[in-house]
Amino acid sequence: MDNVSVGVTILNIDEVIIYANKSAEQMFSMFSRYHDQSKASNNDKMTIESILYESDKNALSLELNEPHQNTLFFDKGVFDIVVTPIIVNGTKKGSVIEWIDRSMEIEIENEIDGIIEKAAEGEFSQQINTKGKEGFHLALSNGLNNLTQNCRKIMLDMSNALQSLSSGDLNHHIATKYHGELDKLVNA
Repeated sequence: MDNVSVGVTILNIDEVIIYANKSAEQMFSMFSRYHDQSKASNNDKMTIESILYESDKNALSLELNEPHQNTLFFDKGVFDIVVTPIIVNGTKKGSVIEWIDRSMEIEIENEIDGIIEKAAEGEFSQQINTKGKEGFHLALSNGLNNLTQNCRKIMLDMSNALQSLSSGDLNHHIATKYHGELDKLVNA
């Protein structure tokens, strides 16, 4: 469990974290402003309250006897959590919490929503910031940025062509080579 990519914590019955894997420790240090060291217990283990301003108290209830899922939202983070009770001989002894950091996904969802909304209004100049993105998120960002850039370019080329035509210039030519439906539009 030490090296799995998902944050995993184990809490005892008193809701004190008695184990946090490397991913959980990195996640908690990233959001250290949510820690309240004044609530740390005598053995320097953090309580669940010291990590989160808000938590799903139902997930930690003594009555919980099956996994419980929830999403927690913070200023700079979104986490899906799965709380699974540790039950020994019918008695709850603690909980295992899986922390799935969805912050990057939510950030890019919001960026995409904003760009699509603007594109639907005819504004193609917005771009997704690719700084800090990698893998799928970087490829998606680059792809959407290319799409909006190409839409903006064809709109500018068509606008210039129509302005030339309206001023009587029948010799204006769009020099950019487009493909597919855009090529049909330029050569219509």
